[in-house]
Amino acid sequence: MTTRRGRSQNRDTAKDIILGLAPSGQGPRQPKEGVSTYTPKTEDPKVERVERVIVDRRPDSSAIHRLQNQLDELKRQNKDLLLAEQAARKRLEANHDALQRRIISSDDGIRARDYDELRRQISSVDGKMMSLNNDINGLRSAMDRQMNDLLHINNEMKSRPVIDPSKLANSAQQMDGKVRDLHSQVMQLKQTLESERHERVKEGNALNSALQRLQDYIKQQDASRSEVLSNLSKKGDMDKEKLTEEARRLNEKIGLITAEVTRNTTEGQRKLRDDLFQRCAALEAALKAQGDKSGDIQRDNKRALEERLRSQEQLTESLNKQLLTDRAKQKERFQKVNEALAALEHHLELGNNKIDNIMNSEIQTRKLHEKSLLSKITEVEDKLNSYIGNLTKSIDEVKSGKESVKIPSLDVDALRREMEAIAADKNKLSMEGLLKLEEKMTRVQAGCTPAYVTWTIMAPGIRYT
Repeated sequence: MTTRRGRSQNRDTAKDIILGLAPSGQGPRQPKEGVSTYTPKTEDPKVERVERVIVDRRPDSSAIHRLQNQLDELKRQNKDLLLAEQAARKRLEANHDALQRRIISSDDGIRARDYDELRRQISSVDGKMMSLNNDINGLRSAMDRQMNDLLHINNEMKSRPVIDPSKLANSAQQMDGKVRDLHSQVMQLKQTLESERHERVKEGNALNSALQRLQDYIKQQDASRSEVLSNLSKKGDMDKEKLTEEARRLNEKIGLITAEVTRNTTEGQRKLRDDLFQRCAALEAALKAQGDKSGDIQRDNKRALEERLRSQEQLTESLNKQLLTDRAKQKERFQKVNEALAALEHHLELGNNKIDNIMNSEIQTRKLHEKSLLSKITEVEDKLNSYIGNLTKSIDEVKSGKESVKIPSLDVDALRREMEAIAADKNKLSMEGLLKLEEKMTRVQAGCTPAYVTWTIMAPGIRYT
């Protein structure tokens, strides 16, 4: 009973008692129905005949669920493959458009770097196409393996022993229909993959033709470039003589300008040297006068610094005195706080002792109440047991053929009222008391169940009192 209640919902009886709430969680387990009873032999053959037990054998649908899961996995793989193929196609189209734009916007032809980049892109696209083909082949082999597994499972389902022919035939027909649907879906997927592969081959051929045209265009651009370079070299040879004559005339002009500049530079350097000598003499005189003034300024600064140091020492001394007084005040405050905390701890300890006394008295009261309730339920159980014993004794007397049999009576309303009163007061019980009360009430309910008392013989002419 405890294990079953723990599976559904845990019962916290202590919490319910403290909060004064009704018991939480699931109540005691109901007694099982259909209790077997002994039926003595009678002369009626209908009573002793063996009843036919019909066993409903349901087909095992686990194989169908596995097939459905495998089909969903194949669909998911096909969807991922289609998404990857679409992404590769978009990248290929983007690369092709970029290549067309480069061809259109190129003035002097595509350089060798662009050609190498294009070749790398084409090789990467070829590698992706090969990987996609490998993925398709792997998916195809996986689908073939799945088909073989499905056929094997179908054969096993057909070869099973016949238990219920109609249900087995229906399940076999359903399985065959699902297998045929799966086979048709696989064939459609195979046709789709074949068409996609043909389209990829066509796209690869178109890309190769575009690459061939691009190579031809590059060769034409190289030929035109070499022709332009040869024309430029011829024109350079013709202009070389003119350039040498112009260089000679420029060298003569540069020599004349250099001589004039040298002459002007020497005269300016002489004037600048005389001016510098005069300025240096004036600067030395000014520095000497400034040195005399700086000595007086240093003496004044020294006196001012000494006065500031004396005032700072006085201020530091006054601050130290104030700090000592503040520390003394803080010490007194801390001492008062400690005394207040000690008094508070004493009051808290007294309060805890009072609470413990109250809790102990409450626990003792609950224990006494628990004993009274358990004694009441024990009395009810004893009454019920005595009633069942007397009733069993009366039944035995009836079976033995006694004519005057006294049937014991039971005040069911009083018993119900007493049980309701016990159930109303069970909120004040402890966890152990609740468990004992539940066990006793379960036994009482089991004793009150009408299925435990079965009348099997009703002899004519017997008088009951």
